[in-house]
Amino acid sequence: MPYRPPILPFLLAGALAMQLGAQVVRGTVLSDGGRAVPGAEVRVSDSTGTAVDVRAGNRGEFFVRVAPGRYGVAVRRVGFLPANRGFFDLQADDTLTVDIALEMLPQRLRAVQVQSERQELKSQRVLGMSLKGLDVPILTPTEVAMAARGARTYLDIIRAAGMSGLAVSGDCVRSTHALRSECVLVLVDDIRVDDRENIFALAAPRTIDHIVYLKAAQATTLLGTGAPSGALLIYTNIGARIAR
Repeated sequence: MPYRPPILPFLLAGALAMQLGAQVVRGTVLSDGGRAVPGAEVRVSDSTGTAVDVRAGNRGEFFVRVAPGRYGVAVRRVGFLPANRGFFDLQADDTLTVDIALEMLPQRLRAVQVQSERQELKSQRVLGMSLKGLDVPILTPTEVAMAARGARTYLDIIRAAGMSGLAVSGDCVRSTHALRSECVLVLVDDIRVDDRENIFALAAPRTIDHIVYLKAAQATTLLGTGAPSGALLIYTNIGARIAR
């Protein structure tokens, strides 16, 4: 008779896999006024610190599959105070629904102040080149400070504040106009930094003063062929004072 592998181990393994993948943490992120908060960062973490990060959808909804265990939920969004819920015990096949209301963080910003800052920054010289009269995207100190609330890296600031012609992809920033989809070159206080971890260490959100983006042609003129997607110039509180 031909050999037939035992079926029971495969059935047990399949049942276990279904059980481990059937636990769900879901919910909705709302403002304290009851409106949906889209784009909120939701972190579902277990008692060991292992975490799964997701982003709330257009209606503030989020959905995560996890293994059985004890979980907490933390939510952050620019313009709101962070919120935490948990810990909750999640058994096999459980669905945990967590609706979280975020308290708005009052922010007052005069447009003339930002415009004044931007004009001041454009009057400075970057890498020996004057920015005056150039179409150069800039995040002013006021804009950086607003976007840095709850940010873990400079990528969160770019994502929250938005810069013309740039998009955050993975662990780097890419140009939306460049023919090549390479990460933009990053300089911190006019020093080129190629290692991602070093960028995170040197440009912690709380230390950033302002950010300038040089488009490909401008960056190539100053830096040569090593910046086909442009260059992101991050100035920290110390570097900004030196530059000025």
